[in-house]
Amino acid sequence: MGIYGIWRLYQVTGEQRYLDYVLAWYQRRLAEGLPEKNINRMAPMLTLTTMGIVQETREHQALIEEYAHWIEHELLRTQENGFPLHQRSP
Repeated sequence: MGIYGIWRLYQVTGEQRYLDYVLAWYQRRLAEGLPEKNINRMAPMLTLTTMGIVQETREHQALIEEYAHWIEHELLRTQENGFPLHQRSP
């Protein structure tokens, strides 16, 4: 959730250094390769999606759609249709 907090800090203050930090963070993470999909690792995708909407960019649209598809169609659900806490991708 930390990266989302820094993104929100940028939105509130407008200070470029916060946006630069978030963009550099994503650049490093994407260069390293993403970890396996896991419900407990979705906060960075929330940030990436929000940034794309607010900044009206589609740079990471394919990645966002991949994760959205995974959540909607592949992530197992509990009996109540919720998300299990510690599920990994198949």
